[in-house]
Amino acid sequence: CPQETQCESKCIRGIKGEPVGIGRLERFVADWHNANVQEAPAKPTPNGHKVAVIGAGPSGLTVAGDLAKLGYKVTVYEALHVAGGVLMYGIPAYRLPKKYIETVQQALEGMGVVFKLGVDVGKDITVAEIEKASDSVYIATGAWKQPVLGLSGEDMTQFGLNFLVEVNKYLKGRVGKEVLVCGGGNVAMDVALVSKRLGVEKVRLVCLEKREEMPASPEKIARVLEEGVEFINGRGLLEVIRDENGNVRGMKTNGCLSVRDAEGHFNPQYDNDDVQVIESDCIILATGQRVDIDFLGEELKTQIK
Repeated sequence: CPQETQCESKCIRGIKGEPVGIGRLERFVADWHNANVQEAPAKPTPNGHKVAVIGAGPSGLTVAGDLAKLGYKVTVYEALHVAGGVLMYGIPAYRLPKKYIETVQQALEGMGVVFKLGVDVGKDITVAEIEKASDSVYIATGAWKQPVLGLSGEDMTQFGLNFLVEVNKYLKGRVGKEVLVCGGGNVAMDVALVSKRLGVEKVRLVCLEKREEMPASPEKIARVLEEGVEFINGRGLLEVIRDENGNVRGMKTNGCLSVRDAEGHFNPQYDNDDVQVIESDCIILATGQRVDIDFLGEELKTQIK
């Protein structure tokens, strides 16, 4: 979680210096507990109700645990063959060791939670079938859908989250001699760092925001800069440029005058006279994610919207 802008930003010690490192303290306590406490969680008394959870990511695991403690019989459906969702596949192992996710699953199973892994809801089983077998259904499928930016040549790029999944699964990714990461958030930082660690010498990151406006955590930004990633701030994306053979040659960009309007809404303003091409043979878009609820069917999708 972004403790820098939440609990730590409210810490009174931050007025005259650095706030208490609440995030690091939480990490220490959790590490100590995992290393020293072997007692299995108690299995709660059943209350006679059944709940189905679709998705075994952070939200699904949390809800499954909280409901199991209250005595609900919880069944978790997950399309992938390992629980954890973005924790397992979207966050690099150097930042979140995978053994912790396995520990969480084991603890939940000890409380009676049933995991049905490799079950793709909408294909292997319908939502209607799950509803018939449960008193309630909690949807926690996460934001795995790539937003379409409408750029010419966008089909030649990679989606940042898919890139991280590929690396987490196979410990390798499709990179070129030069990687251009588009985006200023935490996923973009992870993509840039992973690219460096795959051996790419020249990794650059382009985003709309000025350095001080970037949504990524300051700690991540500092780490990316330390590892030699070049930032190109204040530029919008126009189109993917190809060479004479149809391969990616770079990204055409224009200057971004401002990202938000006076009310704070996202409303970028551009300088269309300031056009530049950033050379690169590999472009990875990390400009946000969207929720994919196509598996629900039109009636349920309408109710949610």
